[in-house]
Amino acid sequence: MNSHIDDSVLHYLNSLTLLCVEDNKTTQLLYESIFNELVEDVIFADNGEDGYQKYKNEKIDLIIVDYDMPVLNGIDMIKKIRDNDKEIPIILVSAIQDIDVIVLALQLNVSNFLKKPIIVSEVMKAVENVSKLLFAGNYLKEQREKKIRELERKEEYNSYQEDLAFSKELNILRNDFYYQMHKNSSATLIDFFYKPLDVLSGDAYSAREITEDIQLFFIIDGMSKGLSASLSSMLFTAYINHIVDKIKHDFTLTNLIESALDYIKPILLEDEAISADFIVIDYKSTTMHYCKFAMPSSLLESTSKEIIYIKSNNPPISKYTKTFEISKMDIEQITKFLFYSDGIVENSTRNRQTLYADYIKDDFLSSFTKDELREKFCGRLIHKKMI
Repeated sequence: MNSHIDDSVLHYLNSLTLLCVEDNKTTQLLYESIFNELVEDVIFADNGEDGYQKYKNEKIDLIIVDYDMPVLNGIDMIKKIRDNDKEIPIILVSAIQDIDVIVLALQLNVSNFLKKPIIVSEVMKAVENVSKLLFAGNYLKEQREKKIRELERKEEYNSYQEDLAFSKELNILRNDFYYQMHKNSSATLIDFFYKPLDVLSGDAYSAREITEDIQLFFIIDGMSKGLSASLSSMLFTAYINHIVDKIKHDFTLTNLIESALDYIKPILLEDEAISADFIVIDYKSTTMHYCKFAMPSSLLESTSKEIIYIKSNNPPISKYTKTFEISKMDIEQITKFLFYSDGIVENSTRNRQTLYADYIKDDFLSSFTKDELREKFCGRLIHKKMI
């Protein structure tokens, strides 16, 4: 009886449970003969209310329901089902050709219509068509669920990789001081704040103790976005730390920068540029040597509460950088230093008219520690970028 049905649809039908809602026993016997070997299970109900209860209590995949039945007719049963289930395929069987019934059935998303008296070939064709739609719908649902699972796994994997990448970044950064009083020719409190907006931010730093009286502060800002800028920044930072460890007892700022530029220039892309600060403070001679490649002005506070701006003395680093300038400054009358990348000054403030660059001088002047400055900084912002 079912040999004309496509094999893939037939295999799918064999896994379904069919609910037949029909009060006529002869028609029930006909349905049983048609579907006995076609579907996995056939459940019968004698009226619309009985059919609705069996729909609620059983796992039903497909419904055939007669329109004219006692207790609850087919349309009213469908209405109750559609209150909770908009998708289950329903075939409506009716002996009448009332246009109002057909319109109402269409509004209830009935999948197909059969007219009485029942013709076996028409029943088979209706069930086959509905099964194809159901099969396609379930396939699409499975594919969506599969895609969601893949995306969830990918997101979990990406999150894991981002955590590893950030841990790697923190391993590359070197900080010989952290939050502590540093004993040298003059007692110095050194503090840091590093908060990238993204894992692959392109911003990094290192703070190194060359000798008891000499400190190196290095800040780098990849001027482009994404993985390329981050890789360049991290490679540059790692190399700086390597050279410092290697030549610490024979350290000069000139040699460090020359070696670092020789290393990084072949790595940079044609249109890539890097901003960087190389700052060396010698407490014994009370001098600061600096080589600033297109970085924002460093802020220094004097004993007379005057703010001194240390501007960049070099263009950005690129593949074609050949020379650089190192400047020297007497810091005997300097009480505070602030070195930072442009992330801090590019943030929009709450009044939406200005950037934090307009406030950094006053906040620096009125802050003794990094935490005080950070509190003022965060209090002014709409959102935070990176210091």
